[in-house]
Amino acid sequence: MSRRDNILNGLTGDEVIYKYFPLRYLEPLLQNRLLRVDHTSNWEDVYENFFLKNEFIYENMSGRADGLIGCVYGQSWTLQDESDAMWRIYSNKYRESCAIRIKTTVGKLFSVIYPEKSSSTMHASSSFIGRVKYVSDDELLSWQQRSIPASEVIRMMINSFFIKRKPFEHEQEVRIIRTIPGDFCNVGVEYLEFEIDPESLIDEYVIEPRLTQVQSDVVKSQLVDLGVNPSKIRQSDLYQFKPSKIIIK
Repeated sequence: MSRRDNILNGLTGDEVIYKYFPLRYLEPLLQNRLLRVDHTSNWEDVYENFFLKNEFIYENMSGRADGLIGCVYGQSWTLQDESDAMWRIYSNKYRESCAIRIKTTVGKLFSVIYPEKSSSTMHASSSFIGRVKYVSDDELLSWQQRSIPASEVIRMMINSFFIKRKPFEHEQEVRIIRTIPGDFCNVGVEYLEFEIDPESLIDEYVIEPRLTQVQSDVVKSQLVDLGVNPSKIRQSDLYQFKPSKIIIK
């Protein structure tokens, strides 16, 4: 299996992806040069890890695999470069901190958790990035209820991490998934951290559009103080009206 096989659902290494942060969450990433990947059990959607929450039946025996949920970590990104919903979610939920959208590529992000020159079998079997597929409730139920060969269980489990229900389709999500072998699982570990070089990983920083020019300048200054190249920073113009000329004949 090559590293490329772990980039799933039609993504390419050059594809551009984005992540929205409250500034107060972006600051430690820049200061500590660490990317934090959280436990998927903390994600709000009750259907996250749905595959592992089911009952498994094999040769007249049944059992559950929900104990393995503690071995799964992930982080969500998006293909959307501009989103009113995202700006409102990340600025309103954290009123004491404005929102920042960062930009990178699939290849750059994946190299953080699966280095391009790595030959480790651990990386090959535990590190994935993929586009999320959105399905109806009926499609999801059908997906769960089919019979599968024992040899396909691991592949199906990995694929399940990249399936969500249709009501979440607006997210256009791309996610990274990192699993930890069961023998080394520790449900008390809430997140994993990976070393990064922010300068090479992050191509652009966009400040939320609802700030005034003065407020935006203050945020830009804060980012520069954290080591960000000022040429990579701009403010979103989503809410700026651009008048044109209407010609009446």
